[in-house]
Amino acid sequence: MISVGKNSSKEELLSSRESPRIPGLDTLRFFAILLVLGRHIDIEPPLTSTFLTFFIHWWRSIGWIGVELFFILSGFLITNLLVKEYQKHGAIRAARFLYRRALKILPSLYVLLIFTFIASRSPLNLTSVIAEIFLFQNYHQGLWAHTWTLAIEGQFYLIITLVMVILTFLNYFTLFPVISTLIILSCALSRITSALNDTVGNFHDFAVLTHFRLDSLFTGALIGYYWDTRRMQLEFLGKKCNKYFYILLLCSMVLPACFPVETSNVMYTYGYNILALIFSVILVITLSQSPSSGISSNGKNQMMRYLSSLFEYLGKHSYPTYLWHMPVYSVCSKFAPIQDNSSGLLLYLTVIISYILLSFVVGYMMSRAIEYPILLFRGRIIP
Repeated sequence: MISVGKNSSKEELLSSRESPRIPGLDTLRFFAILLVLGRHIDIEPPLTSTFLTFFIHWWRSIGWIGVELFFILSGFLITNLLVKEYQKHGAIRAARFLYRRALKILPSLYVLLIFTFIASRSPLNLTSVIAEIFLFQNYHQGLWAHTWTLAIEGQFYLIITLVMVILTFLNYFTLFPVISTLIILSCALSRITSALNDTVGNFHDFAVLTHFRLDSLFTGALIGYYWDTRRMQLEFLGKKCNKYFYILLLCSMVLPACFPVETSNVMYTYGYNILALIFSVILVITLSQSPSSGISSNGKNQMMRYLSSLFEYLGKHSYPTYLWHMPVYSVCSKFAPIQDNSSGLLLYLTVIISYILLSFVVGYMMSRAIEYPILLFRGRIIP
């Protein structure tokens, strides 16, 4: 494993405050953020390299599924926390839960907004700033093109907390899977109906509006619920499906390439649900592996173990990496080549590799500078 010195004890403290960290989930986070990084590469490679052009276009076309995977993971983890809360206290302490979640996502976002204000060469749109601050930038244009996912996350926190509080109050907590299934079906049907009636302007609305995307989060929520209440059955399923792991991974990358989300109503209607199902099975397979090895337990040689440790470590910092990859890309893309020759190809590769590496480096730095201190502070005031 990668050693992080004295900071490793802080990481263990942070993870133990909520639930034991599952390395395999950090590996999934790494692949999710790697997909997202490719989604936002909009500079074209020199035409001298046909393979590179194909690869960049493919990476860009499937990169959005990284957000889908993040939604599944988030739904699982948040629900798992709330179920444990109910099992331990017999109630959902809504204010405590929401305050802890706010301290998880908002400080890092607000630092990004402060940076945006300082770096901007022109006055910022006030309503866009307000949308970013109060997490409704998926319904009103924000300052950045990628922070709409945080709006969906924040709104999901409110909705799932409200659902669980009501079910707990009525003493019908076991109905949570029924409510989740109804939400999943209603989101899918609303996308299909809107697509058939042509009531939505473009695929972008299907992608970013909460009432169209909650189904992915609640699919993960179902796994989070059953992981505590039906763990043996899920582990059995995961071990049975383990041999299909790489086939499922391949399907998740081929499907969006065959049905581009920008043009195919297959993908932005029920295609989201097919992907959610694939990622759910991948999540269950990952969970069913030993906690110390995650999905990397299949690796037999030393190199695979080192790579697995690296992916897990980078995955731990996926949130600040996600936040800051767009500012990093904005800087790196300014050095994109304009000449279509071997020199231009080398410069293009340098720009892309620098963008990927710097995104992880800046994400790590912001995690240490902002996220970890805030989480340690949170652990002291709201244990």
